[in-house]
Amino acid sequence: MLALQHQSASGDLDKRREEIKNLVKPIEEGIKAVGDAAREMEATRATAFGSIDEQLRSSVASAVEVARQAGALKDALKRPNVRGRWGEVQLKICVELAGMEEHCDVEFQETSLTSDDEALRPDMIVRMPGGRKITVDSKTPIVHFLSYIEASSDDERQAALVNHGRSVKKHVADLAKTDYMQRVADSPDFVVMFLPNESFLSMTLEKEPTFMEEALKRKVLVATPGTLIGLLKVVQFGWNEQKIAQNAQRIAHEGSKLNGEIVKFLADFAKLSLALDSVNEAFGSSKRRVENQIAKRSLNLTALGARNTSSLGKSKKVLGEVANLLKAAGADDEDIEQTEDPEHLSIAATSDEDEIED
Repeated sequence: MLALQHQSASGDLDKRREEIKNLVKPIEEGIKAVGDAAREMEATRATAFGSIDEQLRSSVASAVEVARQAGALKDALKRPNVRGRWGEVQLKICVELAGMEEHCDVEFQETSLTSDDEALRPDMIVRMPGGRKITVDSKTPIVHFLSYIEASSDDERQAALVNHGRSVKKHVADLAKTDYMQRVADSPDFVVMFLPNESFLSMTLEKEPTFMEEALKRKVLVATPGTLIGLLKVVQFGWNEQKIAQNAQRIAHEGSKLNGEIVKFLADFAKLSLALDSVNEAFGSSKRRVENQIAKRSLNLTALGARNTSSLGKSKKVLGEVANLLKAAGADDEDIEQTEDPEHLSIAATSDEDEIED
């Protein structure tokens, strides 16, 4: 009895154990899947963080290199010859954007002579229609501009702004003293001072709001890249208008010459028409004379017994035309006969004296 109960209990226990195992199995599989995903995520995160770390290191290295190059550029721009070269490069860029290339209407570093044979060398001269020349001088006031950028306090920045404004105003005064308007031949009553960076002008106006008016009073037009391109565009428009006017004059000249040739051709054609009319009239008169006089005389001579032994050539057209002339003179088809020689045409003699016309 106890053995049966023990056997029954063991069977129930195995059954329950199997049921519990079946219940726990999905949970176990889920936990395993979560663990696999967590391990995969950790591996991905480690790879990503490694890549980010690599990119950060590269960015830092690039930033250091950019800072080094910027420092080198800053140091280079402090040298006057480098600043001048930069200003010339900016001028050339403005010229290209305006469509006023060097070989057309702009002359770089052109040396001009004053009335006293003193050499003047502005950075650029723009030739205008009509022979006028606009003088452009590039100025690069960058020392105090860099001081403003490097300033670590507001007081230093304000001092740099003041010094920058004074520096730019001094450039205007120095340019006005050169008196390009009087010393460069065919120059208008102003000279252009080119600032290769818009910030140079904006920083000046921050402390010197009347700077532009004062410069204009000195006959100095301050131009940044944007305003210089606009000025060059206006000059280019003037050149285009002049070219259009010149082309119109050339077209009018060529049209006048063509019209003269047409008139000459019409005169020659009229002469040719009159000559052809005269030839046609002479031909008609000659043909009537042949038909009414010469051919009839030939018929009369044939009727009197004269024979034709002249060669008329081998052309059937010529023989046919002669026959037509004889017919027009009164000969019948039977009166006109071909001799044994195909080159000869004879007219049969007739005994009827009534057919002979005096």
